[in-house]
Amino acid sequence: MAFVRQIARKVTVLHQGTVLCEGPVEQVQSDPRVLEVYLGRRREAADAVH
Repeated sequence: MAFVRQIARKVTVLHQGTVLCEGPVEQVQSDPRVLEVYLGRRREAADAVH
């Protein structure tokens, strides 16, 4: 992700062929859906971090 932050202003995360989330890197990295699908965190745990 560090490399992506250096070159991208906007990213799109795909999951099972559909757009899961799209936006600035910081927003996408903290999106509960992205955390759940790609980092294995449950949404409740991700919400507690914010």
